[in-house]
Amino acid sequence: MLLNNFPTKSLAKETAKLLGQAIQKNQNKEILLMFSGGSALKVLDFIDISLLSERITISVVDERFSMNPKVNNFCQLEQRKFFDACLEKGCAIVGTRIHKGETITQATINFEAQLRKWRQYHKRGFIISLLGMGEDGHTAGVLPFPESPRLFNDLFLDPEWIASYEGPDYLRFTTTLTFLKEQIDLAIVYVQGSKKKEALEKLRNSGLSIQQVPAKVFQEMKEVVVCTDIKM
Repeated sequence: MLLNNFPTKSLAKETAKLLGQAIQKNQNKEILLMFSGGSALKVLDFIDISLLSERITISVVDERFSMNPKVNNFCQLEQRKFFDACLEKGCAIVGTRIHKGETITQATINFEAQLRKWRQYHKRGFIISLLGMGEDGHTAGVLPFPESPRLFNDLFLDPEWIASYEGPDYLRFTTTLTFLKEQIDLAIVYVQGSKKKEALEKLRNSGLSIQQVPAKVFQEMKEVVVCTDIKM
């Protein structure tokens, strides 16, 4: 895991530059770009859209099961100018917009099926994710379950790529830690704000488990670059 420090005012721009470099380096491969919601989406405003092409597929890393466009991560992605540029450049889409009458089970199965289909057709494809990290140490849609490690393991460490569960606010479905470790070739992690310093420090605390700090998965993934304005 590589840690890069940038000033707050240039953090999103510098993160986008690293993401663009990764796209350019792998431009001769099929690429799946997967984005977290929340503050990480501001990085998309600085991506060089000339790098986009028909060889790129875009999706999200996790989802809130809601038809509300202010809640659903994919709907928020659709609202960025970056998404319009992706459509203009012919990028493929793996969508997670929730449809009327759809159940969370159906949404979960469909998302996993789309990801497995992409991998089946692009066995040598390269998956890049833009991840975030919460103040509680979560990443993607994998929240801490310190009081229920067995449930955490069943949800996020089994062979499935997508897990669904009832979160504290919404029903959620998310890529699992299994997917993050086995399928993502490069993760660029956007961490902004002093409130997340404690969570970032917990990554180095060997006394804490992944059930307590899900972002510890960064240490087990193929390649992770953390971009932050937090000085350690």
